[in-house]
Amino acid sequence: MENEIPEFSQVNNYDQEKIVFNIIWLNIGAAVFCILVGAVFVILYQLIWKVSFISILNLGYFPAYLFLIIFIILAFSHEAIHALSFAYFADNKFKSVKIGMMPKEKLFTPYCHCKELLKIKHYRIGAFMPMFVLGIIPVAISLLIGNNVLLTWGILMIVAGFGDFCFLLKLGKERGKDLVYDLPNEAGFIVYRNKTNR
Repeated sequence: MENEIPEFSQVNNYDQEKIVFNIIWLNIGAAVFCILVGAVFVILYQLIWKVSFISILNLGYFPAYLFLIIFIILAFSHEAIHALSFAYFADNKFKSVKIGMMPKEKLFTPYCHCKELLKIKHYRIGAFMPMFVLGIIPVAISLLIGNNVLLTWGILMIVAGFGDFCFLLKLGKERGKDLVYDLPNEAGFIVYRNKTNR
């Protein structure tokens, strides 16, 4: 079955641990993360380009509907980058990857799910890539060329990767050659740790 979780018996000689994050708390954390990340990069931008705080955040020429459309496109681009990264490492490539949206009880949060077990080192790459491509690179370019639009969208996309950042922190102590299974209906994963050579 598509959403069947690999059982311990299917992954020989591995211990398993299920790790799940609360979507609501992740979104609250993202709001706090937004303030912290925004403050750091906005202050840095001000120091480099000697401009006012108001001028940096001035996106008045973006109508609300256009801002929303761009945000939705970038949100699904975020998941598409996850999909490309996971598919690259998965045995069955794109057949093992699914993009969707969680129900209203989980705040209609977009997600990308990989149906295969991946090595943790590969999962880390897949989790980090959207934040890097859509967030860190645009912010770095904005600081180099003085573009407040790139800065704003870059900050938003870094914040959009807060859940991935939490995943990466949680996996920080794990060995790269161990395995991880991305949960299909929850914000979390199952770690499979090889019991040999530990």
